[in-house]
Amino acid sequence: MKMNWKLSALGVLSFILLAGCTPNSPASTQTPSLAPTQTTAPSIPSWVPPTPEISQDEAIAIAYRNVPPLVVERAPLSVRWTPQIAPHGAWQMEFEDTGITQEELGWVNNPSGTPEVRLNDIISTGIYKILLINIDGQTGEVMLKMASSANIRTYTLPPPLMVVPPTSPALAFPSATPQGTFSLNQARPYQVVGEGNLANENKQRAVGLWYINSEEADSFEEYAQTAVKATIDLYQQNKNDFTAVILVPRPDVKVVYAEASYAVDGKGAAGMTGSVPAVPMYWHVRAMDDLQYNEQELAVMKLWQDKLADFPSRDPLSSLSYDEPALRQYIADTLKISYNETQPRPRKMAEYKLDAAIISPTGPSASSPSNKSFTTEDAVLGLVATANELWATTSSGVIRWDLEASANIPCRTA
Repeated sequence: MKMNWKLSALGVLSFILLAGCTPNSPASTQTPSLAPTQTTAPSIPSWVPPTPEISQDEAIAIAYRNVPPLVVERAPLSVRWTPQIAPHGAWQMEFEDTGITQEELGWVNNPSGTPEVRLNDIISTGIYKILLINIDGQTGEVMLKMASSANIRTYTLPPPLMVVPPTSPALAFPSATPQGTFSLNQARPYQVVGEGNLANENKQRAVGLWYINSEEADSFEEYAQTAVKATIDLYQQNKNDFTAVILVPRPDVKVVYAEASYAVDGKGAAGMTGSVPAVPMYWHVRAMDDLQYNEQELAVMKLWQDKLADFPSRDPLSSLSYDEPALRQYIADTLKISYNETQPRPRKMAEYKLDAAIISPTGPSASSPSNKSFTTEDAVLGLVATANELWATTSSGVIRWDLEASANIPCRTA
């Protein structure tokens, strides 16, 4: 009998594997090693926690600028540094037991915005107990603002580095020098040349806008400080809730050299920003760089200002409401200058960098003439008292007194 040795392909493969050989090669006579293979795990770099470029004092000042003054006055502030929050770590500033309504708080729920704003449990009570503000440790930008009506946190935070007790909210008059003292020694004489109108929807707030001119101011620092000084003077005269000043090069040329505003209630330009929520703040100051326009450029700007409406655009597809080539040609013919000279040099406006640490109990020390008394002929605009310090904001600057060195501090104002 003949035997059938035909095997299927699967059968052949199984036979080969069982025999420990490969096709077209003799069977192996060696027993495979069962010893584990030694491998080296890839090295994982150790995580280095980021260190903040924004100081603790700066973070406290930023937190205070993002809440109404009554929160500063009513609630303790817990300060935490959390390096795990990407990308640069974050200062986590938490106000506890605030007892503030949504209307008083002024925040608008916007979870997808920048910064992210979350109002939790808004339906239940309408009273917020805890406010949390996350601040980027490198840029100082606010990343998150969260309000909760619950007494119990729904999130976990590390122990605080410090707790700032409730303090009296003062005018957030900042320091303009690295030494931590504020001085208006670069403010120049000015004159009020006009009064403007502000579109104010909040009739509960008194607002005012003034134009000023200074023949002596000619630099970024002088522009800014002159505007600040005028804002203080006009606030003292009118006691508006919001005072704004614009420094112009000439009474008849409304080109902004500097602008300053002060909100005595810390609500910024609330009521004047339309549908956009106003940023809570006391001061906002911007100024032009050291550029100073010459007489010809000012004459050009005057004609731009006065004749713009006389040259409406005839192009329905144009993004401009006026006919720029025709207007510039008119200016060139009127002043007998070239067409290219009808465009003034571009100016650069920049925020006047102010250190608002004056409202922080841990802010930098300012020099004071005496630790035994507080006597000034200047009007006192605001005070901040802590356990061992007294900060006074006057019309001429900011002074700090050490309370530990003085048991009694008489105060006299003009």
